[in-house]
Amino acid sequence: MMDSITLSEKSLLKKIQWRLVIWLVIAFVLFEAGFAVGTFYVLKNQLAYQNRQTMEQLMLPRIHEAIDLLQSDQQDQQSSPNSDSTHDLNAVWIVTKDGQVLRSGASPIADANLIKRLVIHERILAGHDKNPHFDTVTITGVPLLVGVFPIFNEVHFLGYLASVSSLAEITKTMHELYLIDLYLGLVGLVAILLMTRILSGRALVPIRNALSRQRNFVNDAAHELRTPLAILRGTLELAEGEEDAQVIQESLQDGLHEVDYLSSLVGNLSTLARMESGTMEMDVQTVDLREITQSVTQALLPMYEASHVTLTVEQLDQAVLRGDPVRLRQLLLILLENAMKYNVENGQVRVSLKPARQGWLLTIEDTGLGISEEDLPHIFDRFFRSIKTASYQEGSGLGLAIAAWIIDRHKGRVTVYSKVGLGTTFTVWFPQH
Repeated sequence: MMDSITLSEKSLLKKIQWRLVIWLVIAFVLFEAGFAVGTFYVLKNQLAYQNRQTMEQLMLPRIHEAIDLLQSDQQDQQSSPNSDSTHDLNAVWIVTKDGQVLRSGASPIADANLIKRLVIHERILAGHDKNPHFDTVTITGVPLLVGVFPIFNEVHFLGYLASVSSLAEITKTMHELYLIDLYLGLVGLVAILLMTRILSGRALVPIRNALSRQRNFVNDAAHELRTPLAILRGTLELAEGEEDAQVIQESLQDGLHEVDYLSSLVGNLSTLARMESGTMEMDVQTVDLREITQSVTQALLPMYEASHVTLTVEQLDQAVLRGDPVRLRQLLLILLENAMKYNVENGQVRVSLKPARQGWLLTIEDTGLGISEEDLPHIFDRFFRSIKTASYQEGSGLGLAIAAWIIDRHKGRVTVYSKVGLGTTFTVWFPQH
């Protein structure tokens, strides 16, 4: 199929393919970045929330102790660390509302004086709000979570219970997750690059096939037009230098014959082009296929008689369906004209229309030349003509391609049975209305 694609078309397809790859990679990178950032912040906030909840739970048992200490006048304990808290992993401070530290925990995190100033600073930020106040700070490169819990008795505001915990492990974990996500993103980027390269190539297969079909269509059309044009030119040149009126008359008749053939060919080409481009409109309505069949067979009787072929209508049942009457008439003309053209002297063509399988079965059977097994799968291809029939009758090879399109647009199905020298049977099934 690619043999009929030109270098310029290959270059165009290559550009389209790389653009698809680039856009898909950009989309993947944006999605991955958004997902990673979103996951990072959601996880970070969730871990911070859990850490705050844990700090609150640890502070609850100390609130009553803090109330008792803040209500007493034991000023000698202002700066002396309590032995029970010197080894707390979460250093705990009890601070009066005036900022005096009644109890300070030994901090394994940083210098105790720095922590003390931090607690006092956070106490100012917390104010007298009854809700806990949390803040995240960094001291000497260590991320810390500071929690300040206002203490109230039944009447008055007494002071604060403060705690500091390290976020180093959480930060380390988040950093590791970030690196893992980065590595996975790079691996995914390479994988998506390869996948999009392959998938975009497959996605362009219909375009390649369409370009190939278009090129074949143009080449075949040019070939079909070249022969009658050459004959027409030769005929006119012969008539131009001829003095015999009878020869001129015969030449003109031959020329008119070629003009008729060219008109028919151009019409079929135009019809087929509009069919394949999707611009061919269907005037769908409720029709009786029996009436259309009767009209077409009556119109073709003189041609059949002139060709010495007998046309017999065996059975025509009423067949109501949804379809385009013009296209259905065109279908019948194509099938019946082929049955006549490729028949033998004193041959027969039988037509029937019967109900079958929730639809209608149109059968056209002839006693003509028949179609070989090698040619049978290709009879609906554009411009296809078997060697035997091409030498027997002239034709463009477009009729059955148009017929196949009409049948498909009417949601029908066609089957063909043929034996060389015995004849051909076309069976077309249409669904009921």
